[in-house]
Amino acid sequence: MPLRPFFLALLGLGWTLAVAGGGAAAAADLASYKASYTVKTATIRKGSPFVAVTGAMTYATEKACDGWVTHQEMTLSMAAVDGSVVQQDFSLSSWESFDGGRYRFVVRSRVDDEEETFRGRALLSGPAGGGEAIYSEPENHTFPLPANTLFPMRQTAMIIDRAGKERGHVPHVTFDGTDGGGVHEAVVYIGQRIEALPEVADPLLARPGWLVRLSYYSPDEPALAPEYEVEALQLDNGLAPRLILDYQDFSAQMILEKLEPLPEPHC
Repeated sequence: MPLRPFFLALLGLGWTLAVAGGGAAAAADLASYKASYTVKTATIRKGSPFVAVTGAMTYATEKACDGWVTHQEMTLSMAAVDGSVVQQDFSLSSWESFDGGRYRFVVRSRVDDEEETFRGRALLSGPAGGGEAIYSEPENHTFPLPANTLFPMRQTAMIIDRAGKERGHVPHVTFDGTDGGGVHEAVVYIGQRIEALPEVADPLLARPGWLVRLSYYSPDEPALAPEYEVEALQLDNGLAPRLILDYQDFSAQMILEKLEPLPEPHC
């Protein structure tokens, strides 16, 4: 049972379609860093085909001279009720312009012995305009992008900007290229603000943040239940030290094991 991978630029989550103007992406002071997580079972729900899930993930985002360079790798091992184990490996490398208008990506996904690669680019006509996503692998095809589509790093900056102003639910449309399709509809709930803990020594973690929950829906298959959800403690620098992935049949906890800052570019 393959699972749709998620893109960890939701480590910053994003948003408001109404305020997705040119200045919003620059409002958040996002950090360059590399984080390593272990993945452990949190909840197995009644009727789930799985009994346990384990894995690991690394995520790195780095400010370059012309945009953000991001790389994510995740491995999941899902033990099924019948005794079999489903192995899913996923990687995504991307570049996104600082203004959130251009995006390039390469996605590789493997479920047991089946492999997929998606490669392409996307372009928006302006800060609130539409555009298109152009895939070159596995075959050439194009998807339209509606107005106010958010690429991952713009999504990150936007949620931090919005969270600093108010709480509540914010719907939005996002594109990351991870499944070879078009956009996904999402809703984020911005919850309680959490102040920085004075006893935390690491400057990347000694930041205020918010409790958030992000739900992803497929626009092609409208449903009451989302495809998956993410709960996070979202810090104001784009880092999420606590994460829970909820795939409806089960949920998995992501535990931060290692964190290191990445250098600023010399432009």
